[in-house]
Amino acid sequence: MNEAILAGSRDSATDRRRFERAVGALWALGIVALGPMGSGPDRAHEALRERVTRKFPGGMGSYLFWTAGNARAFDTRGRLTGSLTLHCSSDEVAESAVAVLQDHGVDAAAPPEPATVVIFPSAIARKSQRQ
Repeated sequence: MNEAILAGSRDSATDRRRFERAVGALWALGIVALGPMGSGPDRAHEALRERVTRKFPGGMGSYLFWTAGNARAFDTRGRLTGSLTLHCSSDEVAESAVAVLQDHGVDAAAPPEPATVVIFPSAIARKSQRQ
């Protein structure tokens, strides 16, 4: 596919800005999106599950988070410097998150690991920032 067509399909926002917009859209869908969480994934799942259930007792308990290890995933220019793993409350939340992230121009995929999403630095954004 023509790179100009691909480049035209993305807005010129940074990786961070596109990610932030996607996080807002996830919240609007009822998926609590928080990070970075200071504890490891297992403890963070436990704490978030409890917190979401308490705050939204009639909700579905949907959430995702990223850990403190990914706190500096974006550089000062807003570029994602490496892959960022999002931990989700379920496989269904992971599938929804991938769709929302992609709709906002974030390169995302659900790997074989259950209930996770990986976002990747935007190749198009990197190329345009080098020029």
